[in-house]
Amino acid sequence: MNPSFSELYRQLEPVIGDLERERREVAVRLVWFGIATALVGLLLVVLLPAAHDPGLLGFVAFAGIAVLSAAHGALTRRYRARFKNELVRRLVQHLSSSLDYHPERGVGYGSYRSSQLFPREPDRYKEEDLIAGRIGQTRLKVSEVHSEYKTESTDSKGRRTTHWHTIFRGLFFVFDFPKPFRGTTLVLPDFGDGAFLDLFERFSSRGQLVKLEDLEFERYFVTYASDQVEARYLLSTSLMQRLVNFRKAFKRPLYLAFSGGNFYLALPTPKNFFEPRIFQPLRLEDLVDYLTDLRFVLSIVDELNLNTRIWNA
Repeated sequence: MNPSFSELYRQLEPVIGDLERERREVAVRLVWFGIATALVGLLLVVLLPAAHDPGLLGFVAFAGIAVLSAAHGALTRRYRARFKNELVRRLVQHLSSSLDYHPERGVGYGSYRSSQLFPREPDRYKEEDLIAGRIGQTRLKVSEVHSEYKTESTDSKGRRTTHWHTIFRGLFFVFDFPKPFRGTTLVLPDFGDGAFLDLFERFSSRGQLVKLEDLEFERYFVTYASDQVEARYLLSTSLMQRLVNFRKAFKRPLYLAFSGGNFYLALPTPKNFFEPRIFQPLRLEDLVDYLTDLRFVLSIVDELNLNTRIWNA
């Protein structure tokens, strides 16, 4: 451990100890609640002859899962809030005193829509774990975002089922950008990448297709813009190379937009960042992992060289 982290850990030891006691209490309650729910379900199946009907069995199983899910949320809510407010916030401020952390907030639905990255309007939208402030000269905000749309189907018996489909799930960034611009430029995963754009998104109107001279960049990305000249001004040779390098390291598609004076970056990832584990004790290695995640999130500014205020095209 470096000295600064050693000092941080020493300061956090009382908080960690208190959280660990609460975690154990929550875990015990969850186990007992799970046992009680399973016993109730078993008694229903054994004592009620009608419960042997496959449809009713399925309903009992579904109800049990729903009850356990609701109980998990209710029993862990306080611990989760304390974990994020008392521990994760301290880790964020350890990395930079110019950043604030708001676990129940996000970048905002307006920012998500203003980016124009995902034109399908979501039927369900969730965001959390907002980090906002400055890294060097760059203002940023980033949070986890999960947007979904729904479809409905009807089976042969007339029963209707709702299906939820992910539009985007991952980290959503909003930066100020060192170059002024007026139009909209979208940099999306190339069709051949097989990424997350569905047919509706791929063939919607997104502006003029921009063909760039960097063949490696064109391999990973497809660019649309309201102004081709401005798009080339924004996508300098150095920025395109940085985006290619980051795309290779991240190993997932990237979505970028220059819109409304802001630079947006969407990183799809199934990982749920900064969440406490209920059935495992909090270890020193876990703090290192949380700090590693935070450093990755904040490293985007340096990875894309956004603190450079004078750029060469």
